[in-house]
Amino acid sequence: MQVPAARIVFSAQDKAEIGDLVAAALTSGSLTLGANTQKFEDSFAHEHGLPYAIAVSSGTAALEIALRAVDVAGRDVVIPTNTFAATAFAAVRAGATPVFADVDRATFALSPATVRAVLTPNTAAVVLVHIGGLITQKQPHCGHSATSAGSH
Repeated sequence: MQVPAARIVFSAQDKAEIGDLVAAALTSGSLTLGANTQKFEDSFAHEHGLPYAIAVSSGTAALEIALRAVDVAGRDVVIPTNTFAATAFAAVRAGATPVFADVDRATFALSPATVRAVLTPNTAAVVLVHIGGLITQKQPHCGHSATSAGSH
């Protein structure tokens, strides 16, 4: 007996609706911008109680924008050792230097102890990464800010 890795089931109605939406997007010539993107951004912002939302092309682009928003240029960004290269690439594209921190053996995620080990006065941000289906737990404050890290 062969067991499929996944069995994706769409109703005839879902297939027709998806087909119509794809055809409309292809006909418009606007695959990534335009009315569909605007509708998605508006719906996402509304659903999350935000005044606006901006769709981007990838998680890497989103991370770069977030890092630029907190002005990491010329500073360090702490990332876990077991992340995809795009996490470090986003920090570099935002003008920062990625600093790799070890992860907790039990959770495969950063912990206050592993972050404290690499914090310096030049640390601007810490990126928590969900990996392998494991969601990084909310971390308690590491006990001090990056600006005071060099004095502990």
